[in-house]
Amino acid sequence: MEGRAELAVPRPARRGGAGADGGAAAGPGRLGRTPWERRLVEKIRVRHLAWRTEQTYRGWAWRLAQFLGERPVESATAEDVRAFLNDLATVQRVGASAQKQALPKG
Repeated sequence: MEGRAELAVPRPARRGGAGADGGAAAGPGRLGRTPWERRLVEKIRVRHLAWRTEQTYRGWAWRLAQFLGERPVESATAEDVRAFLNDLATVQRVGASAQKQALPKG
């Protein structure tokens, strides 16, 4: 239409490469760097979760992987998850809402 200015929709800035989130910044077409991350992404996408939710879940999964050190993520026990959440609360001083986000229901 004449006389109407087109509104440009701003696009979010893309971050280069994998950062502290371990690759969660990768584009929607990317499945992950490790087999466990690829399985996680496949499950997230089968459930049709939002892209931002995927980024968040992948970020928390990488934080857990870093907490576990050399141990495979698949070997994490309930006690490991409790220790991770305890570390978030006491050492990293993450708030309760972030801890709940780190352990989604489902």
